[in-house]
Amino acid sequence: MSFIMNHDLTSMLGQRFYQRNSLAMRRSLQKLSSGMRLTIADVDNTANLAISETMRSRIASMEKASQNTQDGISLIQTALTAMDQTQSMMNRMRELTVQASNDILTQQDRSYIQVEINELRQEITRLAKTTQFNRKKILSGDNAVLWSTNNTNVKAIVNGGIRSLDQFGQKYAVDGNYNINVKAKEGKAQVQKSNIMTIKHDDVITGKTINTQAGVKAVESENLFAGHYNLTLEDASTPQAAQITSSYGMGDNAFSVSALSGVQDNASILFEVNHIDTNEKCVTLKASASTLSQSGQSSSSLLGDNILLFEGDRVNLGSVSVSLRDINSLEKGAKFVVNVSAQSSDAANSVGVNLETDNFNPGTSAHFVLNNDITDSEIKFNSYYVDSKTGTASQGRVIMTTNENFTSASDGTMLASFDVTHVEERAKGDTRLRDIDRFWNTEGEFMLKEPKEITLTQGDGTQAKIMLYGEDTLNDVAHKLNNAIAMSLGQGKYVDDANNFVTFTENNKDIGLDSVAGTLVMRSVITGKKGEIVLSGNEDLMKAFGLNNIQESRETDYILTIKDMHDGSVIAQDVKAEGNIVSGLIHRNIDIELDPMMGLNAKWDDTKGNFALTSTTGNNGADVTLHLSDNSSIFQTGAGEGEDVILSIGDMSSHALGLDKVNVMTQDLAAYSIGVIDQAIDHVSMQMANLGGAENRLEHHMQQLTKDIEAITDANSHIRDTDYAKEILEFAKMQIVTSTSSAMLAQSNQMQQSSILGLVR
Repeated sequence: MSFIMNHDLTSMLGQRFYQRNSLAMRRSLQKLSSGMRLTIADVDNTANLAISETMRSRIASMEKASQNTQDGISLIQTALTAMDQTQSMMNRMRELTVQASNDILTQQDRSYIQVEINELRQEITRLAKTTQFNRKKILSGDNAVLWSTNNTNVKAIVNGGIRSLDQFGQKYAVDGNYNINVKAKEGKAQVQKSNIMTIKHDDVITGKTINTQAGVKAVESENLFAGHYNLTLEDASTPQAAQITSSYGMGDNAFSVSALSGVQDNASILFEVNHIDTNEKCVTLKASASTLSQSGQSSSSLLGDNILLFEGDRVNLGSVSVSLRDINSLEKGAKFVVNVSAQSSDAANSVGVNLETDNFNPGTSAHFVLNNDITDSEIKFNSYYVDSKTGTASQGRVIMTTNENFTSASDGTMLASFDVTHVEERAKGDTRLRDIDRFWNTEGEFMLKEPKEITLTQGDGTQAKIMLYGEDTLNDVAHKLNNAIAMSLGQGKYVDDANNFVTFTENNKDIGLDSVAGTLVMRSVITGKKGEIVLSGNEDLMKAFGLNNIQESRETDYILTIKDMHDGSVIAQDVKAEGNIVSGLIHRNIDIELDPMMGLNAKWDDTKGNFALTSTTGNNGADVTLHLSDNSSIFQTGAGEGEDVILSIGDMSSHALGLDKVNVMTQDLAAYSIGVIDQAIDHVSMQMANLGGAENRLEHHMQQLTKDIEAITDANSHIRDTDYAKEILEFAKMQIVTSTSSAMLAQSNQMQQSSILGLVR
């Protein structure tokens, strides 16, 4: 038996096993304490640790992808909820449109329906512009495509996204810059004409012209014969001789008249022949006089009821001397009017007024001398009139109100001019609506006792309103309608002179759209249905206007060529489009909307009485640049690259859906609008179907993600988690082994010491 002094091999062996067992026990204790089979200190299982870490990373990513998927589902549900409301509103619009297609409705009824449709359109647009998810507007089209152009006359309508997958599963989009070459072939714009407006009442003034600078503030008339009347200034210093201004039943030489000297008042005298005695060569006259003093005071008197006048004799009656010259040229009942002016003793302080009318004998007129201080006063120029055909006599008057300028005008200056019309004559531009026959109903009630509103509805949905009053003239109506079309409906920007949209025709013309006198002509300058204008309001009022198309609208034809500006490739070549919206040339989800007057010039043609439209694009066309940028939403629905879902929602506003064209103001327009709404409903339904399919897909994908997470977690658990039953047995074993190793090590040390000491003894 040998003993080693320097190296205790037995102790070393015991220590080695003790250390190994202690390490094994610590690892077992770590696994039991942490519950993890794999730890960083477990260098024997580094491969499994790497596999487990990869699994843990994927599990975390898949959990986040599941959350992304749920967010995507929430966004889709938000969009679907809003679009469901849009569908409900469009269904209501369709219901209203079908109702409006029934011709039992009046214009007023349809206007009420149009009001509700307009409100629904506005709400659809508001919903599209304001529906958000996490502050992202999801129904405005911006969440699919961003676009811009260098020409405000061209717009893009976004119906969906422009990103797709190719045959190899690679994403691509048609975003970029495109050159659009546009050639226009002019269409036609609607022109409407009203009923022929005729006078309802006698003694209606039309065509009035007033010279306020010459001292006239207003002119009215009472009981005048129909005809044209002029008031002019004249020299008061020259006395005017008496004149027979109108007559009936007598020859030119039957009577002679002259003014007496010193006449102080202007006079109009009506003579009537009551009896003719051819044997005695005498007649019996009745004379009535209407006078106007130089100070402006009016009066009437009977000069004589039984005035005997022999042939060749002369009789003085107030201001005039009358002589019977030829009794044989008279008949019983003859009438004649003599007008004579006052003779001013102070011509420097007097002013003369000449009243001329085509109801007087040719070359005759009535003359009045007045004091020149009659300013800011009402002067009644009374005159008798005799109808040369019927013998009817009447006393009429022109009422002139002066202003402070009355005495400043010179000789020959026209003070006022006007026409007096009678029943059934055609109205003039300054005829008031209350004097026009068509604005009185069959019960004799005036339609405009209270002001009434008229609505103008343009084909693109734009509306304007005007208010009509009984005192409005036809020129006033034309002016109000013209301004509504030019400014409120926005057509004024297309023409140089915006005063010709609505005109009133006073005189017949040989040719042209305004060739019928007494009518209102209402023109649009925008071609096609978008430029059509419908008036609505009180049913009787609409019948009074009686507008009908004398020129039907026709869409402008556009020819488009589209090129990619980066590589020069041709996307579309000479594609013809009727109307201003072209669909699907660049991408199926992008419509190109042209201004309805793009490439057209509108210039007034006085001969035709209409706007002449000419193309400005020529053979080379007009170029426009359109920029498209994809802005589709991409949901990361998986843990790896490319595991995503593309989602894009088009513009759901009324304009993008075409609902601006819904117009129910006539039966034809209402029937046409049904198809417009149907197209919009189909478009929204298709978008909802796509979103519904995407939601269903994401829900299934989320369920699959949940299962995948469970499976990978289970696999990772087998690699990483501690098996407690097995590990407790291992720990107990290590405890026993470690304790035994420790005891053996101690015994080894004692045994070695005993052996060495024994040798020493």
